[in-house]
Amino acid sequence: MSASIDKPWLDGYKLGPFQLEKTMGPYPEVPLFTFFDDTALRYPQRPACLYLGRKITWKELKLYVDKLASALKDLGVEKCDKVA
Repeated sequence: MSASIDKPWLDGYKLGPFQLEKTMGPYPEVPLFTFFDDTALRYPQRPACLYLGRKITWKELKLYVDKLASALKDLGVEKCDKVA
């Protein structure tokens, strides 16, 4: 049986031996990018994700995100524009 009928993607999560809380609320009222930037500063050498078998650190991921943001800005994308 599926972990969640309403959220089938949860079946694909690999949580390992860790017990995770269903929520970490209450959440601070800050922009989402603040969590990302803070994490990259606190844990620059820790793996942020695996992509095609390669570990990407938080420092590398932040560099890629910042480069993408700059490229979009150079193309004329502005705040609130939709990008697909």
